[in-house]
This record gives sequence, C-alpha cells and structure tokens, in this order.
Amino acid sequence: MEKKDNFGRALKKLAASSLLLPLVANAGYTLEEAYQEVNQQTERCLKMKNRPVDAIQDTWFDSLSSEQKRAVLFELSKRAMDRFTLEKREKYSWALVKQAG
Repeated sequence: MEKKDNFGRALKKLAASSLLLPLVANAGYTLEEAYQEVNQQTERCLKMKNRPVDAIQDTWFDSLSSEQKRAVLFELSKRAMDRFTLEKREKYSWALVKQAG
C-alpha cells in the first residue's frame, strides 16, 4: 500500500511540474479515445507514405550503397512517423498516467 501512495504522490508532483503542462490540457480524453486517435494518426501517416513524390537528386544520398540507402530511408521514415504522431501519443500517455493514478 505504501508503494501505491508513493506512486500517487509522485504522479501529483509530476503533474504539477512544467513538464506535463501541455498534457494536462488533454486530461479529458479517455484511454480508449486516445488510443484510437494514435491509431488513426498512424494510419494517416502510413497512407501518405505511398503517395507519389518527385525524384530527389542528392549527391550524398546517391553515393551511398543500397544497404546504407535503406538504413537512411528507414530512419527518415521512423522520424517522420514520430513527428506526425507526437501530439496523439502525448495525449495517450496522459490518459495512461490518469488511469494509473
């Protein structure tokens, strides 16, 4: 029981800190709603991944081996997904913290 009390106090301190202020605005979301929004945003990002784009001419990229190109494209894809879903993942994280508290 003492661990649970300590955890609750730690959550309250965290919520009061400036680190979670942007998340507090999303406090009305349920866990299920937030989860669905993360999934919807992820789907939107994945659909954009398959859109046609103009060819890019870059001497640095062109100089890479096929394996290096795949690694670069994978990393860029991961970063794009992270940026595209950041707000929804923050709301989901807050919903998880709320439920845990």
